[in-house]
Amino acid sequence: MEAREEEDFAWRFRLDDCSLEQVYDNPYVEMIRIQVEHLLNVVRFTAGGEQVSVDGFEMLNEPGVNHRLFPSSKPDDKRAA
Repeated sequence: MEAREEEDFAWRFRLDDCSLEQVYDNPYVEMIRIQVEHLLNVVRFTAGGEQVSVDGFEMLNEPGVNHRLFPSSKPDDKRAA
């Protein structure tokens, strides 16, 4: 079956959420954190052709606010560093 040029195709992959623990109360930040965590299971991120380790992200509308991907405790926990 040939695809027409004006059609858009969306690839959908099931994200296994059974083993994931919610880290952030903000559902938008949590959605992005989970998607990046799943991407790290199938791709390697690079910068300038060199592999980089990704451990967090910042939202473009919140510069300077870092969201860790794999925090050892909840962000509002005073023991988190």
